[in-house]
Amino acid sequence: MSCHNIGRGLNEVVRKVLVEYDAGLVPHESAFRILQQCAKSVNWCDGNEYEATACMYDRCGRCLQKGMPMFKLGVLYDNQEVLERVRKEAIDYHLCQDCIDKLGIQEFVDSPWDVEKQARYDYHG
Repeated sequence: MSCHNIGRGLNEVVRKVLVEYDAGLVPHESAFRILQQCAKSVNWCDGNEYEATACMYDRCGRCLQKGMPMFKLGVLYDNQEVLERVRKEAIDYHLCQDCIDKLGIQEFVDSPWDVEKQARYDYHG
C-alpha cells in the first residue's frame, strides 16, 4: 500500500518552488534540481512520484513552461537509454513539443496531454 501523504506534502513543496520560480526568485536550474529531488523523495515512504508533481499538470516536465500544448510519453521501459535520458532531463512524463524535439524522443509520444483531466489530480489546485 502506498503512502499518499508524502506525495501530497511534497506536492506543496513543488508548488512553492514553482511560485518562486515564476516570480524569478529561483533560477530554472535550481528549481529543476529541487523538483526532481521532490519526485524522487517519495520513495522514502513508498509514495508515487506523480503525487509529488501533481501541481505540475499544466507545465512541461523539462522546461517548466506553462500554457502550451503538451504530449504524454508512452512506455519507455523497453528502451533503457531513452528512459535514463528522460529521467535525467525531465521531472515528469509530459513534455512540450520543443522539449520532445530536443530530447529526440518523438517516437515515444503516446498522445496529447489532457491538462483539464490532469488538473483533477492536483490536491490543492
